[in-house]
Amino acid sequence: MAEREPGTRLRLLGDTAAEFKIDCNIPIRRYFRSGQEMIKMAEVYHNEGSLEAAYILYMKYMTLFVEKLKAHRDFSQVLPAEKKRVKGVVKDVMGKTEVLKLTLKSRFEEEHKVWLKEEQVRRWEEQREQARRDEEMKEAGRRRMEEVASIERDRQVALWHQAQLDKEDRENRGVGPPAGVGEIQDYTPSRGADRVVYDPSKYSDTASAPSQANEGLPSYDSVVGPSVSPPPSYDRATPSYDRAAKPAPNITALSISHPTPSSSTPTPAFDRSAKPIISTPTGLRTVMVPGDLSEAFLAVAKSNSDRGVETLGTLGGHLANNKFIV
Repeated sequence: MAEREPGTRLRLLGDTAAEFKIDCNIPIRRYFRSGQEMIKMAEVYHNEGSLEAAYILYMKYMTLFVEKLKAHRDFSQVLPAEKKRVKGVVKDVMGKTEVLKLTLKSRFEEEHKVWLKEEQVRRWEEQREQARRDEEMKEAGRRRMEEVASIERDRQVALWHQAQLDKEDRENRGVGPPAGVGEIQDYTPSRGADRVVYDPSKYSDTASAPSQANEGLPSYDSVVGPSVSPPPSYDRATPSYDRAAKPAPNITALSISHPTPSSSTPTPAFDRSAKPIISTPTGLRTVMVPGDLSEAFLAVAKSNSDRGVETLGTLGGHLANNKFIV
C-alpha cells in the first residue's frame, strides 16, 4: 500500500467504511446498539495504535447515522431524545475522525517517501544488474570472437605446416624442385633489346647436338635424383601359357596340413536306439486316483448321508514322475 498516494489510501479507507447496506427487516434498535459497539471498538483500536481500523469504524458510524439509517422504515419511530444523543456522538466522532485523518495522512506520506527511496534504490540496482548482464554479454561475445580468431589462426598455421610437409614430400619423391634450387620464378616476357627476333634462316631441318652454351645447365640425374628409377618397359606381345606344365601339388604339405586317418584306426559305433529320451511336460499333468476311492468316501460319509447332511472332502497326494498321485 505504500506505493500509493496518501490521498488515495485515505479514499480507499472511506470506501471500505461505506460498503454496507441497511436491511429494513432488522429492528432499528439493533442498529443503534451496533453503533455503540462501533464507538467502543474504535476507541480500543485508537488506544492500541491501530489508527486505520479506528478510522474505518468512525467513518462507518458516521455513514450509518448520517446517511443510511434514515432509509430504514422504522426511523420515524425513534425517540427524539435518542436522535439528539446520537447527533451529539456523531459530532464528537467527526472531530476525532478529522484528527485521525491528518495523522494517517502524515504517516502515509512518510511511508510513501520511504517507498520512493526504496524504489529508487531498487531501480538503481536493476539498472546496475542490467548493465552487469550487458557487460557479461559483451565480454562473452568478445571471448567468442577471440576463440573464433584463434581457431582461424590455428587453421592457417595447420594449412601452412601441411603445405610445407607436402612440399618436402614432393621434394623427397623428386616431383617438385629439389632443396637448394629455390622457388620457381614467375615467367616474365623480355622486352626491348633483350628480345630475340625469330629468323627462319638460322634453323635447319637436320638434328644437331646442343651447343656448348648449355653445358652449365644441371643434368636430369642431378635434378630428379638417383632414387627415381627409369620407367619399366613392357612387352606388349600376348604371353603364352602351357596348361600341360601345371605344377603338381605338394603331397608333403598336403599330408601335413590335412592328415588322413589311418586305415588301422577302428571307426566308433553308435547305437542310435539307445539315445536318451528327454520328455518335457506340456499341458496338464496326469492324476493317479485309487480305484476304491469312491467306495471309501461313501463308507466314511454314510453316517452323514443317513442324517441328510452333506459331506465334503479334499484330495491330498504328491508329485512323482510328473504325475499327481492321490
